Amino acid sequence: SSDVCSSDLHNAGRYADAARVLDQAVKLDPGNYQTWFNLGAGLERIPSERARAVAAFEQTVRYASAAKRADPKDSLALAHLASAYARLNRSREAREAADAAAALKPERDGTMFMLATVYEDLGDRRQAISWLKHALDAGYSKERIDRSPSLVELRKDPRYVALVK
Repeated sequence: SSDVCSSDLHNAGRYADAARVLDQAVKLDPGNYQTWFNLGAGLERIPSERARAVAAFEQTVRYASAAKRADPKDSLALAHLASAYARLNRSREAREAADAAAALKPERDGTMFMLATVYEDLGDRRQAISWLKHALDAGYSKERIDRSPSLVELRKDPRYVALVK
């Protein structure tokens, strides 16, 4: 799938290559909030692509909101919505969406990881570490956490170091 390929490229720091793959993917499935989010995440790492990243996160909000309306218990859509809001510096909405996703007690390790990144973006390190623990306990890869550009500062926290010992 294009998302697996693009996430490998993103995690390897090949943001432009990941964005090219995802540009094609959003053309094939323009209503997929996950693909829009991944495109935004790649583009935001390229200084000259900031405006396109913002547009991709706005599309994420549009389509993840639609998914949430269709299924209010869709914790993955809520987590993407929260993360897109956080990337757009809309902190109040980001926290509301993250708290709503958290209240649903998501079972997918990727959703748990995404909530950790949102809470870290919002400056709530305690919640971020708590969700990383949930993600790891559910089988999320420590290596993926270690490569995540959004968790650079969190990984220096003694609570995280103790968590992954």
